[in-house]
Amino acid sequence: MDRQFQYKIYSENKNTAEIEDILNRYFQSYNIYFPTGRYNGHNEFSIVIELIGADALKVDAAAVLIGRLNNQEQVLVTKVPVDCCIIETKIRNATIYDISMKQYKKDGETK
Repeated sequence: MDRQFQYKIYSENKNTAEIEDILNRYFQSYNIYFPTGRYNGHNEFSIVIELIGADALKVDAAAVLIGRLNNQEQVLVTKVPVDCCIIETKIRNATIYDISMKQYKKDGETK
């Protein structure tokens, strides 16, 4: 496991194509969610950008540009430590523990 940080940038859901252009300038990987949020007692369509292992200065820069683009005085950014690892799925002849069957089996076997 590797210790990284998960950042989330919260903004209004508008100018999404331009937001993606900003994100593409700074990051190679990210997730975007489109929830309905509440701000100052009013519902609003939101955009949440999730970044794991990103550079903090790039996150801040992207947040500033997104806030300016959407004419916002503030943009919320959260930072949470996470333990993460990449699970390789293309390993052949691996022994896999099948949780549903509670047994080990070789990759590709059917039991």
